Amino acid sequence: MRADERLQVEYAKFAKDCPQQLSSEESERILALSNDLPALWHVTTASLHFLW
Repeated sequence: MRADERLQVEYAKFAKDCPQQLSSEESERILALSNDLPALWHVTTASLHFLW
C-alpha cells in the first residue's frame, strides 16, 4: 500500500472512531484547563506522542 493510501485509510478510521461532539464533562474539563494555561503547559504527565 502506498503511503498516501495508508494515510487515507488511517484518517478514515480516525474520523469514524472520533466522537462527533464533546460530552458536557469533556467541555467543562477543557474550559477549566483553558483558564489555567500555565499549569497545562507545565504538566508532567503530558507527552508529545501525537506529534510523531
